Amino acid sequence: MVETLEQTLKIGILTASFLGRFNHSLMANKKVKKQEFEEGNIFKCFDNSSSNE
Repeated sequence: MVETLEQTLKIGILTASFLGRFNHSLMANKKVKKQEFEEGNIFKCFDNSSSNE
């Protein structure tokens, strides 16, 4: 009983650390995409102001 509990805990810790890394990489990708999107909007604003003049 104790051995299986230890194994379950080890598997749980490994899974949690893997999911943590996976989630971290997803968040990093989202941050990059958001930054690109914001930069794109900034360029669009500049384009609009130059075409209005």
